[in-house]
Amino acid sequence: MSTTVPPVVTEENGALPSPGTVLGEKTSEERSAILARQIAMLVAQKRRVESQSDYQAILARRRLGRDKREMVTVDEWGTPSIQPL
Repeated sequence: MSTTVPPVVTEENGALPSPGTVLGEKTSEERSAILARQIAMLVAQKRRVESQSDYQAILARRRLGRDKREMVTVDEWGTPSIQPL
């Protein structure tokens, strides 16, 4: 009976994950891209962007004559969330 031995993971053979991806964390570029997709989806639903930073944006929409604002954020794991303000 033979057993297989998994390859040794070393920094030299490039088998280690790149910084920022340990434990599922996303790079800043990935987080920004996720936020951009969320904003595009919400703008298509008649919202407008009032302000935006790297991982957060404030959007508004007209509801019954008043603006309703929402904050869209993307955490370090790439999970987007929308909170009413």
